[in-house]
Amino acid sequence: MAATLLSEKYPLATRLALILIAIGVVYSFVVMTTLTAFAVREEKAGVAAEMQRIVETLSAPATQAVYELDKTLATTAVRELESYPFVRIVNVHDDKGELLARIEFPTAAITPAWVSFIAGTDSRQIIRKELLDNRFNAQQRGELTIEYDLHAALVTPLSRLLWQTLFSVMSLVFLVVCIFVALHALVTNPLRKMSQQLQQISPDNPAGARLHAVSVHRD
Repeated sequence: MAATLLSEKYPLATRLALILIAIGVVYSFVVMTTLTAFAVREEKAGVAAEMQRIVETLSAPATQAVYELDKTLATTAVRELESYPFVRIVNVHDDKGELLARIEFPTAAITPAWVSFIAGTDSRQIIRKELLDNRFNAQQRGELTIEYDLHAALVTPLSRLLWQTLFSVMSLVFLVVCIFVALHALVTNPLRKMSQQLQQISPDNPAGARLHAVSVHRD
């Protein structure tokens, strides 16, 4: 197919444009795939760091709640995570494994399939944090468990990355079109006019016709 497209029956500018398009597509695919892989990895690390910060912030009130066996305080503490749409379940257990508080947050929206495809890893992620009481030689008072949806957390950053990728592709297409127009104006059209002038020259009377300068090259 490539040989057919680049055969001499097509104008030179068309063949050059097809070559540029092919190079641009391959280059864009390689670059975008590499950048997407790095971006997804960085976004996953960012989500993990954010979840770790959430756990550290929540561990203090949760520790106080299990120390006092206060279910109201434990429930109030975990409700602070309502503002994070990717958090699904939060559990607080005391040192005997008894459930002190449990909240299941509803799923805000269905994660697009393309996000799950790009993210690749398991969407369900669980973080467990031992609740240690530093007032009593870091004695374990209980455990905090947070389950979150990694793919849901990646929807916003990956959507932004998708738009950036589409913009880059459209910019490449625009550049190729501009090059095609320039090649047509500077190469194909002058060569076509020169070919027409050469065809007008009679072999029996070569002095009867002269080549004229193409307008695009005039001062």
